[in-house]
Amino acid sequence: VGMFAKREAEDGDKHYAITASDLAGCCVSALEVIWVGDHVYPDDYPELNQVIKIQGEFKTFEYKGNTMYYIETHDIMIFK
Repeated sequence: VGMFAKREAEDGDKHYAITASDLAGCCVSALEVIWVGDHVYPDDYPELNQVIKIQGEFKTFEYKGNTMYYIETHDIMIFK
């Protein structure tokens, strides 16, 4: 469970993430989320900073010599 976030890369690609604070509440971490299917932003996505829950497969890819991590999910549960 965390908050929905979006950022746009320099090349214009949109990246979506789930963010969560540590137990002390001082630091926020983000994990990229790949939502499988034909979803259109912003129509199908949660609002920014909306609380969401995801379940999926933890995956990696290589980018400029670094290992990057993301969650591939088939569903995003939105808490209203």
